Amino acid sequence: MNTTNSVNQRLSSLRDAMANYKVSAYIVTNNDPHNSEYSADHWAGRTWISGFTGSAGNVVITQQGGGLWTDGRYYIQAEEQLHGTGLDLFKARQPETPTIPKWLANTLDENSAIAVDGRSISYAFYQELKQALEPKNIEIVLDLDLITPIWTDRPSRPSAEIFDHPVAFSGVETKQKLADIRKWLNENHADCLLVSTLDDVMWTLNIRGGDTLYCPVSESYLIVERDRATAFIDKQKLPAEIEKNLTTQGVSVRHYEYVSQYLNQQCEGLSLAFSPVYTDSLLVNSIEQNL
Repeated sequence: MNTTNSVNQRLSSLRDAMANYKVSAYIVTNNDPHNSEYSADHWAGRTWISGFTGSAGNVVITQQGGGLWTDGRYYIQAEEQLHGTGLDLFKARQPETPTIPKWLANTLDENSAIAVDGRSISYAFYQELKQALEPKNIEIVLDLDLITPIWTDRPSRPSAEIFDHPVAFSGVETKQKLADIRKWLNENHADCLLVSTLDDVMWTLNIRGGDTLYCPVSESYLIVERDRATAFIDKQKLPAEIEKNLTTQGVSVRHYEYVSQYLNQQCEGLSLAFSPVYTDSLLVNSIEQNL
């Protein structure tokens, strides 16, 4: 329940944690690590901390206040739901409204620090933050999840079982799709492709999931190399028969959390193609020194 009192208590707890870590600002989004349009409830940190229930928007919390950036669909709703929280409404994409990176650069002192759960922002957004904050030597901490310790009833990560999407409906077998991807790799002089968008992983592997209400997807990654392909999925979601079918199509399966380690070990020194918009900043920062 998101009453004003409960939201203010959450904000107070977050600010206490920020003070402990000497963080001047904390960014909270509703994004999963794949920057999906619709995310599972586990990732709804912005909704929980601010009380704003619209489908789009990011929050920045400071010790003195903070704000919500959202678009024109939600101005009236946001004003109502933010009332009494001390959070300001920033009308995104309006000429007079600074972006989050610019606002932080204008608001924070030199040599301060901001933090975010790096899984919840894209690498592209991280680059915007970095460009805006570097002139003031403001540190960006990506591996600091301050929400989970205070969100005591946070929903678990989704665990819906994966199911097959037969070639009778998909039209093309996975092994042919992989061949097309490898042709693209050759044409673009890349050694491997990291597929982060969930619908693209589902399409390529001819599978579907139930991790979100509106899209039949499952949290996963796919890495396609010139001589092999590897899917990263929570194996508890994956029936043995589907894993066997993926193997026959030339895809091995590893656990979802292993993707960073795999990239560091198997793709070291190689040319990696990925989408900076749909790949989370923590993952890219954990591997970029080896690429």
